[in-house]
This record gives sequence, C-alpha cells and structure tokens, in this order.
Amino acid sequence: MDLLASLLQITFLFLLFRTILTVIGGISLNRRLKDSENISNNEQATDAAARPSGITIEMVRDNICGRYIAKNKAYIIHSDDEDQYFCSWECRQKYLGQE
Repeated sequence: MDLLASLLQITFLFLLFRTILTVIGGISLNRRLKDSENISNNEQATDAAARPSGITIEMVRDNICGRYIAKNKAYIIHSDDEDQYFCSWECRQKYLGQE
C-alpha cells in the first residue's frame, strides 16, 4: 500500500512539473510571437516611411480574375502590340488556354 501511495505521489509530481513546463513554454512562445509581429509591423512602417512620397506604384488589372496588382510584379504576355498582365502563373495559363 505504501508503494502504491509513493507511485501515485511521484506520478502526481511528474504531471504537475510537466504542466508547469507546458504553461511556461506557451507563455514564452506567445511573447516571441508578439515580438515578431511588432518587429514586422515596425519594419513595414519603416519601409513606408523610407519610401519617397513622389514614388507611385502603377497598378494593372488581371483580365482573368479581375485583381489589381503592381505592374512590376505582374506576369506579362506581349501579344498584338498589347501587353496582358496577370496576377499569377495560373491566370496566365488560363489566358493562354483561351487563345
């Protein structure tokens, strides 16, 4: 009987210790995630502040899905002296399949 009580006490202490470590690990992970979000937000704000206000980003429309995207990031097909802009490779392939 004493052996059983000792085993139960050891098991209880082990589970208690494991629970405490899990809680501490969760708190630590949560803090790291918040810190990384803050760093990311600060970098975005810095990028926006560093960009001269005279620079504009030209937006173009993808005729397949209707999205607007930055011209410098678009997939472009030159056909019939006209440029076709696409937001993704999939939209580009759909366009090529229609021709």
